[in-house]
Amino acid sequence: MNLMNGWRRTTSCKVTEEVEEKIEHEVKDNFLVRWWKTVIYEEYKLTIYFAAAKVVDERGNEIYSRTPKHYKATKLYSLKPNFIKFKDNENQVIEIKSTEPMNWNLVKVY
Repeated sequence: MNLMNGWRRTTSCKVTEEVEEKIEHEVKDNFLVRWWKTVIYEEYKLTIYFAAAKVVDERGNEIYSRTPKHYKATKLYSLKPNFIKFKDNENQVIEIKSTEPMNWNLVKVY
């Protein structure tokens, strides 16, 4: 089928591409700077999965749907299922308490 201005209609196909976020002016550390940061600094990426909804099935099992929240931590005080206490990168002590159990993922950056 011909359309205006010489364009033709073709069958459409779905193209899915994952686009990674690029940092344009990223400063790369040399070996000595990276080594010094591992000796001096402690930095963690902490992802906490909070219980968003709780569903009880016919057998009585509790199924939780979780929502993640991301934090940068410099010091960890306590990591328990119902209580998490840490210091963030702005030196504020953060305490998170919950009656429902929380899951977490901890990755050490430096």
